[in-house]
Amino acid sequence: LGRSYLAGLIRLEAHPLVNISGTVIANIEDTSWLFQPKVTWNLAQNMDLLLGATLAQGPSDSEFGGFDVQLGLQEATLSPQNSVTLWLTVYF
Repeated sequence: LGRSYLAGLIRLEAHPLVNISGTVIANIEDTSWLFQPKVTWNLAQNMDLLLGATLAQGPSDSEFGGFDVQLGLQEATLSPQNSVTLWLTVYF
């Protein structure tokens, strides 16, 4: 929704089988931000485990903080939801 963003990514190989990364996206105009940390662990030659999260924060009426909208006769807030993800990937 905004025009000015600042984004960054950092990646660390903590061990040959474990990678840690984090992505940050910030809307400069309204000071809201989104952070996505992720850990990937290579469990076996054909199996990976990924644990990640999405964390959004910001003031009311901001891109990542949420907007108040009118839906018919009811008022609601539209915003990204904080979440945690766990994936097990098996290759064959």
